[in-house]
Amino acid sequence: MGVARVSKEELKQRLDGAAGDRPVVVDVRLKYPYEHSTVTLPGAVRMRPDAIDSTGLPRDRDIVLYDSD
Repeated sequence: MGVARVSKEELKQRLDGAAGDRPVVVDVRLKYPYEHSTVTLPGAVRMRPDAIDSTGLPRDRDIVLYDSD
């Protein structure tokens, strides 16, 4: 099974939608791009890409990971 991709327009639409339908956004950018960026997504959870821990993420919502590519 492949990983579904979400366009930035679709993500914005989903984040602007009803609270129960909003995905959890996880920022998995590498250390350098993360620390030197002035852009973050409001409410995004930060996880290092080599240490993703899904135990604290909800199971009843979609999860969107984003990186610097």
